[in-house]
Amino acid sequence: LCGLGVLFCGISLILSGFDFFKATSPIEYKEENMSYDASLFEKIQLTAQEQKITIRPSDDGRVHITYWESENDLYTVNTENGVLDFRHETKKKWLNGLLYGWFSGLSRQATQGIQVSLPADYTGELSAFDSNASLDIDGFSRLSGCHLTTSNGSVRANNVTAGEWT
Repeated sequence: LCGLGVLFCGISLILSGFDFFKATSPIEYKEENMSYDASLFEKIQLTAQEQKITIRPSDDGRVHITYWESENDLYTVNTENGVLDFRHETKKKWLNGLLYGWFSGLSRQATQGIQVSLPADYTGELSAFDSNASLDIDGFSRLSGCHLTTSNGSVRANNVTAGEWT
């Protein structure tokens, strides 16, 4: 009877598209970096799923974004009309996500997240939304607006001044 239950579960997993070999092999990450002239943007929008977003001042007056790419992540960047729109979505299937979730604390992605650097004197608007992870910003005194939202994580803002807060 137990053997029949195991067989039934195995068939269910196969039919749902679960890939046992992907779930048991380590996730490979590749560090990606992008850099922009900050004067091109009046607004910077950051959106992520299950990725901590850390925002700090840059040393060279440019916008820098560093993130870790894998087959389970989809990143899109749009730079139109004075807006830098950076988006991350996870492509994990529900069961793979559950299995990866057990070990995600050990992965580089979970510990590094998305790191953003902006000029400390950036005067534009900053908007960041994170799903199931935290937002951490420090060291900005001239933002026209700062909008920080997370669905299930902490928001930490130190030494940040903005004309409008939400």
